Amino acid sequence: MDLDGTDAWIEGNIFLHCHRNGAPDTAAAISGGGGGGRTSEITILGNLFFDNDNVATAKQGNFYTFINNTIVHTTKKGGVDSASGVVAIRDMIPTVTTFAKGAYLEGNIIVDAEQLVRNYDAKQTIVTLNNNILPMPWDGPGSGNVVLNPILKHIPQVSETNFANWDQAQVMRDWFSLQPGSPAWGTGPNGTDKGGVIPLGVSISGEPRDLTSRTTATLVVGVNCTGGGIPTAGFPLGSGFTHYRWRLDGATWSAETPIATPIKLTGLAAGSHHVEVIGKNDAGEYQNDPALGADAVVTVSRTWTVDPSYLRLVINEVLAVNRSEQHEGTFPGMVELYYDGAASFDLSGMYLTNEAANPAKFVFPAGSTVEPGQYLVLYADANTAASGLHLGFALKDEGDGLQLYNKLRFR
Repeated sequence: MDLDGTDAWIEGNIFLHCHRNGAPDTAAAISGGGGGGRTSEITILGNLFFDNDNVATAKQGNFYTFINNTIVHTTKKGGVDSASGVVAIRDMIPTVTTFAKGAYLEGNIIVDAEQLVRNYDAKQTIVTLNNNILPMPWDGPGSGNVVLNPILKHIPQVSETNFANWDQAQVMRDWFSLQPGSPAWGTGPNGTDKGGVIPLGVSISGEPRDLTSRTTATLVVGVNCTGGGIPTAGFPLGSGFTHYRWRLDGATWSAETPIATPIKLTGLAAGSHHVEVIGKNDAGEYQNDPALGADAVVTVSRTWTVDPSYLRLVINEVLAVNRSEQHEGTFPGMVELYYDGAASFDLSGMYLTNEAANPAKFVFPAGSTVEPGQYLVLYADANTAASGLHLGFALKDEGDGLQLYNKLRFR
């Protein structure tokens, strides 16, 4: 795609084998320069890229955002470009152009790239990477990036990807899907997976668990990116989805709602519930616009059931070896409880232990309570000088077990 002075929303595509053949400038799957005194502000979301010299070339004052894409195998093999990479910030061969305004990358999976950024001068432009899986470290602006194997299902050879038509190419979505144990599971924007194998349209997070006694819920709709150098002049409402409409259980659609405003549900009746959402992208189009044909979609949340009699208290998370979470000058082991109930719950007299033969190793003192939807942290040490509830015992580094007992068991 060659877009000069043209804004664009680019979603759900597969880009293959874009290589320089001699005449063009730096070859890329997506490229754009200035045109008629205008720049290009482009959102690139939920796409797959394989075997391209570069994923994108931004130059001449343009700015691109990359959200939830999978990028594999950037290479100049098969072409005559001087190098390859993910983002080129200007052309250098045969013509030297002015710099792009910058680029922003979040929630992407990048595998087997020669460079992350080409033709870059941090004094002239800004490229920000936040919360991506990368093939190499990034020392520029941004945070939360990791160099890990994303554990994709299959990384093909180039010879496997000479497809005759679009339908054949859909196997790339299966090949680039995440396998069990992938660090990309649930770690992307708004709790989605990282990478480009995601549904079209907005995402929804915050649905209650499958079964809950709570008659309220707060759901977050995404994704929208601001900051990180994203110019407000080009993206006045942020990059991504800017507004949405929603409905509960097939009722009437809501009014248009800013993306930063969550969906707050109250007074939910007993029974099953779900929410449907349609997002409006930063190009001003709703995701269910009939003009999109088969790609016109409605995003549907997970379904959950409200049962007022249901009560759930669980050990939600355990940190046995603590090297990063400081508590008043110490680094104790931590145990996190989660309570999903309709009213405050009295923990007094309940037991927690790491020795089944000694169930009363820790007893919750009188007055200990947990509130609906609360995460309660317990400290696995005997440092009673510090605030909070302390178990009086540590967790074994090499592995341990924890049991939580209802007080009724020992009456």
